[in-house]
Amino acid sequence: MTKLYTATQLIAEHLAKVKIGEIAVLPVILKEQPPDGYIFDCLVCPSFIEFVPESDSEHDDFVRIKLQYPIGTTIGVKETWGYDISHMNPQRQVIILKSEVGNHKEYQDVSWHSASTMPKDAIRWFGTVTGNRVCRVQEMTYDDITSMGFDILLDEYQQPFDSTFRQYWNSQHAKKGYGWDKNPFLELLTIRRERNDY
Repeated sequence: MTKLYTATQLIAEHLAKVKIGEIAVLPVILKEQPPDGYIFDCLVCPSFIEFVPESDSEHDDFVRIKLQYPIGTTIGVKETWGYDISHMNPQRQVIILKSEVGNHKEYQDVSWHSASTMPKDAIRWFGTVTGNRVCRVQEMTYDDITSMGFDILLDEYQQPFDSTFRQYWNSQHAKKGYGWDKNPFLELLTIRRERNDY
């Protein structure tokens, strides 16, 4: 079964450059966040991860959370789409992707639709999850962020420091309560592109 991932325009444009057989990195916020004061402990089985209290406490409680995209999962990427009006034919409407045509003036009159509304049979980017690392957004490495297509700066400790990525993150997630300062846990997916359906 294929799970769907709704990509922002920036991520979709990056993924469009990834060729079949190449690797992409996608950060996905854990659907369920552990309680405050808990840290990631381990992968319990292919589909579950475990969190434990950060410091010794009177309880030995652990929290188990199901991964959305375990290793081996096939992902189909939904992205911003529209109908190619230059080929408009009531019998056959041709779907185009904004990540493929960009801001080319030939497509300036296209009425673009949200990625979340993309028809399943129009999805063209498919991949298989080959790695799934759990971390907080602020624990993403230089390699993680640059492999998403961002050019970033390093601080004096050679750690990623990039206001562009932070601004991007906040623009996509802060209103939902998962902004940079909240430092949510992620599934940091490594995905091998398998095919591009047309």
